[in-house]
Amino acid sequence: MKFGVLRSTRNLYKKNAANTSRGILTWGKDIVFTARICGYAIDFDADAKEGYIPTDSLLMGLPSCLAIDVRLFSKKMKVEIARFDIIKDKERRQ
Repeated sequence: MKFGVLRSTRNLYKKNAANTSRGILTWGKDIVFTARICGYAIDFDADAKEGYIPTDSLLMGLPSCLAIDVRLFSKKMKVEIARFDIIKDKERRQ
């Protein structure tokens, strides 16, 4: 029964999710860029003085997808979740 619920939730999500997206990256100054997608703007800065380091957005992309799935599945299964966190660390090569 639970797998059927998960399958129907996944299918509903796929049906409602956009198939395409368009992002625009605009150079501001030095090595600062602004990314715009779906009406939101995110500033990227390789020096992390005026925005996020671009690899930080990659670091949090997969956990964000996982968190959305957990929330959708728990909601569909009527499971109450007070809070959950996903912690990701990165180590850059020298």
